[in-house]
Amino acid sequence: MKIKEHMKTDVLVVGAGIAGISSAIQVAKAGKSVTVVSSGRFCSGASFYPGTWGLGMVVAEDEKDKEDFVNAIMEVGCHIPNKKMVKTLIDNAEKDIKEFMDLGIQFRRPISGETVTPCFDKKPRKWYGFDFKTAIKAFDKLKSLENVSIVENTSLIKILKDEEEAFSSAIFISDSEEYVQISAKALIIASGGFTNIYKYNLSTEDMALNAHIQALEVGCKLTNMEFIQFIPAHIEPNYKTIFNERVFSYIKLENSKGEDIFQDNLDENLNEKAILKERSTHGPFTCKLNSKYVDITMFKEYLKSCQGVGFYYPKDILNIKDTLIYNYFMWLKDKNALNENKIIILPFAHAANGGIEINEKAQTAIKGIYAAGEVTGGVHGADRIGGLSTVNAMVFGKIAGKEAIKYIEEKTVDEKVYNDINEVFHFSNKQESTIEPDWVINEIREIMYRNASIIRNRKSLENAVGTINNIEDKFNLYTYVSQNKHCKKAFIANNYINTAIVVLKAMIDRNESVGSHYRED
Repeated sequence: MKIKEHMKTDVLVVGAGIAGISSAIQVAKAGKSVTVVSSGRFCSGASFYPGTWGLGMVVAEDEKDKEDFVNAIMEVGCHIPNKKMVKTLIDNAEKDIKEFMDLGIQFRRPISGETVTPCFDKKPRKWYGFDFKTAIKAFDKLKSLENVSIVENTSLIKILKDEEEAFSSAIFISDSEEYVQISAKALIIASGGFTNIYKYNLSTEDMALNAHIQALEVGCKLTNMEFIQFIPAHIEPNYKTIFNERVFSYIKLENSKGEDIFQDNLDENLNEKAILKERSTHGPFTCKLNSKYVDITMFKEYLKSCQGVGFYYPKDILNIKDTLIYNYFMWLKDKNALNENKIIILPFAHAANGGIEINEKAQTAIKGIYAAGEVTGGVHGADRIGGLSTVNAMVFGKIAGKEAIKYIEEKTVDEKVYNDINEVFHFSNKQESTIEPDWVINEIREIMYRNASIIRNRKSLENAVGTINNIEDKFNLYTYVSQNKHCKKAFIANNYINTAIVVLKAMIDRNESVGSHYRED
């Protein structure tokens, strides 16, 4: 249980996706030392998710369009977003994209013109396609800078404060289960969302230890944790490959018996073709539109059979003149994944719209702690216009870096060093754990998917809380840390328990159906 390594840096960044890297670039440019810690490799997480061709980014066309875009975001978000943050996002978006271009990152453009109508929006917006390959090449240049340190395959497990209740240091565990303490003047959390707590999710395994609970423990606030986007993705072939929603207009969905899933499942006033066409206009599920019955029906089929629903792509799919369809299917073709086999899909937990509460300066409730990207809440609401998650990471990642630079001018690195994990966690309950971490992880994911994904109601949510509380009573992190056995898995299991309870309670408290949060009761 010894802490093997101690490091010091001016600014500590947790996360190596777009938000974390944007922050690190600003700190490095200012000549300060920055350490970027990634739970996977550098350039990872949702920003570089391997199950899609790239990421769309939308911006306002001009100054006049900015006000319209802000109003559209507020309306789509059910007036839940922080309007100051939304204005900051739209004011900086295109300027920051151009700074990425200056780094050598290339962006795809629409097939014709410059605009695409994003999910949930009512009009076309200026569109850029973030390209993984050129981004990785550009960001890799950070590694050669003397004031930049990269720590890979290492996950955050504890945030510590000084006597003035400001950030002082953080404790990490590596994949080889060695503990590291990193002291810094400021912390930027950019560790991504929490969708890994669901059985079917579009997180990568290196995102298992998110930072929400660690931030909450030191006094940061969480907001809008009930708003989670679910989008269809492949069960087979190519598990966890994102489905292109535009295709809903061209397919017929079947259950495991080959029957139309909508047969006898739609009210007389609903037309199958019409709801599929409406569903083709947005990737994530929302309860605001009649298209909700597509996802609800798919999920009910899963509850009956524990299987996904199937369809076949039309043979002329590559001839459809749609920028988002074309980019997607050319990507499938390039990876030899475009075939005539039956595709099986289900709704997957894709992205969190809520998280650590920040303001327009990326500040949290705790001095010296900033946050950016999907780990945060504030800029998004009950629903989110497509293409804004990546923009959010880029814009507020940059802001977090700049604000951290200002903050550290009069700060010194806390010299307090911990030598043993017991000094940090103060384990009081030393009762033997009766269940294994792997079992806990799988059970939490199953509970959350069945009770807290597409269809929610008070009874099932409260039952889920009760079940997870029972799991918590039987699981003890101390057992594994003290024996130095399966420690990282144990930290993940502990994190899943705490995160799931926070999310479930947020869903219980939000009584009405709104956006991505559907309460059938």
